[in-house]
Amino acid sequence: MLKKTLLALAVASVATSASAMTLDVDKNIAGDAFSVNVLASQTKQSVLDKTSLEAVLNVKFVNSAVADADELRNAGEIILQLDGDAQFNETQIADWLTSPVTDDGAIPPVDTTAFPGIALDLAGAGTYSSDRADLAKVFKITDDGTNATISYTLDEGNKRLSLRLADTLDVSVANEADIDLRFDFFDNQMKQGFKLISGTTSQVKMNIGALENASYTADPQSTVALFKTDNLFKVEQTALANGKDATALVSSTYTQWETADADNYGIIRGVKFFNNTTKQNIQHKHVKLSLVGDFSGIATKNGKLADENGVATVWSVADGKATVTYSAVTTDSGLFAGNDNDPVYAGEAITLPKLIIDEANTVSIPAQKFALQVETVDNATFVPYVQNIGDAFVVVRDGMKFDTVTTGTSSSNVIYIRDVSKTLPADGGKIFVTITEYDAHDLENGGKGTDLVTRAELPVRLPSNGAVTLTPAGIAAALGVESTPARQARFYFEVETNEGEAAVKKQTAEGVDIQTGSIATVDFTL
Repeated sequence: MLKKTLLALAVASVATSASAMTLDVDKNIAGDAFSVNVLASQTKQSVLDKTSLEAVLNVKFVNSAVADADELRNAGEIILQLDGDAQFNETQIADWLTSPVTDDGAIPPVDTTAFPGIALDLAGAGTYSSDRADLAKVFKITDDGTNATISYTLDEGNKRLSLRLADTLDVSVANEADIDLRFDFFDNQMKQGFKLISGTTSQVKMNIGALENASYTADPQSTVALFKTDNLFKVEQTALANGKDATALVSSTYTQWETADADNYGIIRGVKFFNNTTKQNIQHKHVKLSLVGDFSGIATKNGKLADENGVATVWSVADGKATVTYSAVTTDSGLFAGNDNDPVYAGEAITLPKLIIDEANTVSIPAQKFALQVETVDNATFVPYVQNIGDAFVVVRDGMKFDTVTTGTSSSNVIYIRDVSKTLPADGGKIFVTITEYDAHDLENGGKGTDLVTRAELPVRLPSNGAVTLTPAGIAAALGVESTPARQARFYFEVETNEGEAAVKKQTAEGVDIQTGSIATVDFTL
């Protein structure tokens, strides 16, 4: 009795043991390595409704002389079930599993009906066949005289595809330990065969198994991720060196700049555009580029950026933005192609404008960071998407900058400026002053500021390794400024030295020292 019990348990164990089935995924029938198919999460739903999968699923089932251990059984099913936000498309599934009935025209005719998207190989022979005569050894195939169809059902919200096995498996299959099936999802009949969900970021896998009589005979196994979503693209720029791309020169009252370019053109560091998707194309006409910043002093013509020859470019300037549709730059109907999961994909360089400062420019160039904005405009495929590079072109100003607040030009303050660089030209370093006077106001109240003079050059210059001593009254007289006695005033100094010192002696008639702070962009406040 004990032996019979053990035998029964052993048989049950075989019948319910873990599946011997194996599976792997290739890119194509040539066996190239598979990589997940990446789609943009910004893709419109109407487009994701028609998604293709470039993948070949290779599944090996195992049968044997022990019937209860067979993974494929008479009138059973092979189950392919999507795991994630995806569905099979009914039309493509029907096309994939249906084929016109054909023959060779001989007498008697030989059946040549085939299902190109599915193939069978037995005993590891390596001779995959898509012919109906071979596939019928495994699958139940119906024939209405015009079309042959592998019997199937599609249910559970079109996420589960069940392929019906033959009512009686062929003898070559019944006891075969190496039943290899190949499902080509990139077959022409199966293209656009999947529906993904727009805006989701999940991965999609597929579970494959075999069952019979409400019990799995080959436990479902999961593929690697077949689909995943990512942002449509990314942009990357060559790293900033030395903290700047251009230096506005105090010696020119910041009307000229110095760059690494031999002609001092503003050359924007290289930017690359990376299409993050596998197969989706981004048309140039749907890509908009914008440089965002203050274009004061930068050459323009007819509302557009000017090139080094003074000719208007295609970049329109308005409201602090220079914008262009990229197809106008490339003058073609090109596109940024999907990366095809190429391991050496390195993106595509974006063509950007030069920023030109005319030699006759009289407008001061502000210190700033130009931002680069790359966006896809609304189109039939994608919803709008934007990426920004915040420091695409960085402009700094040279010289020493500091400010001090006085009680007007009549105050007895004294300003001391020293050069310690020992590198100034023989005629010394220029000193520029901006004076802002504030309206009279009581404690706990405010008064409006008025610029009496802006970035005016003093007649005195700072000697190399020397010093200059100034007073508010002397500065006002030298610049011809008329001010109101005892009013608060801010003196903002820009000195043509990159290594200097400054000190201010602040004292009122009552002998009270005045200290002030500033949140303006200065090196220090005294």
